[in-house]
Amino acid sequence: MAARINNALDEMDQAMTELKDAVDGIKIRREFFRSTHKALTTAVARLTVEVADNASSLSDD
Repeated sequence: MAARINNALDEMDQAMTELKDAVDGIKIRREFFRSTHKALTTAVARLTVEVADNASSLSDD
């Protein structure tokens, strides 16, 4: 289970990097997308920290 969680967290990190690059490429109305991007990244960061902190308590069911 720990390996699957680590893989999922790594994939999430890659996806967030791709999203950042995509938002950086937006030329029109960038500020609207930046505020949405900031809210999303904050939520994802909280989620990934919680998952990483609690990964050891998850079973291999």
